[in-house]
This record gives sequence, C-alpha cells and structure tokens, in this order.
Amino acid sequence: MKKMKMVFFVVLAGLCAALFFQNQEFFLTRKSLGIDLWAAAYRTPEISILILALALFVSGVLIGAFFSLSKQMKQKKSIRILTADLKVHRQKIDELEKRLEFPGSPAAQTPVEEPEARETRETAPGAE
Repeated sequence: MKKMKMVFFVVLAGLCAALFFQNQEFFLTRKSLGIDLWAAAYRTPEISILILALALFVSGVLIGAFFSLSKQMKQKKSIRILTADLKVHRQKIDELEKRLEFPGSPAAQTPVEEPEARETRETAPGAE
C-alpha cells in the first residue's frame, strides 16, 4: 500500500509539473485582485497567478486539516469511553473466572444475574 501511495503521489506531481510547464505564460501572468465595498475599495499589489493558486491550495489543505482534527478528537473521545467499558468488562470476566476456579467458596454461592434477566423479571406481569 505504501508503494501505491508513493506511485500515486509521483504521478500526481508529474501531472502538476506538466500542467505548469505547458501553461507557463498563464501561471506567470501578474494580476491584481480587488474588492469593492460600499464605503471603500481595496486592490492588492500585482501577484502571479501561480502564487495565488499555491495560496489557495495551502488554505484548502489547512481547512481540511482543521475539519479532520475535530473528527479525530471525537474519535479519541469514543476510544477513551470504549476503553473504560472494556476495562469494566474485563474485571467482571476476571471475577467470574475466579468463581469458577473455587466452586466451594462463599463467593461462588451467590448467583450472578445477567442484566437482561433482571430487566425481564422486573417487567414481568405480577412481579413486584
């Protein structure tokens, strides 16, 4: 998979380079951007279209990274919650395994009810 990624990025870089070299005149053209508001007008100094395209690309990457970061934070929170649940379940498994190892102990005499069994008993008609 790593080799496929490398090949993909090399091909992508090659296509970008071909696009630039075939359109050098366009990319090296200098343009000025302007914005006209009701109260004021603003014009940027002349910059090449290549610099503008690179600035837009970098801003897109940063915006994508920002949204990816928020998603990763949500995933880390979910992992933390699930890890805590796993720890509780493993402790319960260890407790039950200890009861199986020593069947004559007083701890083994107490019945262990499953959560589903308790719910059905509590919701059964006439059970109060």
